[in-house]
Amino acid sequence: RTRYAVTDRRILIRRTGPGIARFVELDRSAIGQMVSTESANGRGTIRFGPEIGATRGRGQVWMPSLDPVPQFIAIDGVRRVYDLLHRTVR
Repeated sequence: RTRYAVTDRRILIRRTGPGIARFVELDRSAIGQMVSTESANGRGTIRFGPEIGATRGRGQVWMPSLDPVPQFIAIDGVRRVYDLLHRTVR
């Protein structure tokens, strides 16, 4: 229930679901650090901000959808999308 869009000026993230309605709009010219992770199948995540250095204690689970840093989560062709963003943002 998450939609991502990239325009020539903005990056848009819309997440909906039971009890969730969130819309994030990022100005492409203001994006600082972008971090990409990729799995063997080509799916991955692009974070539009630094990793948060918080450690998780025993039994705690990290949920990317609750992370305050905007990100494209588990997208196909993550390297292609990252390369496109990197070329056009810089």
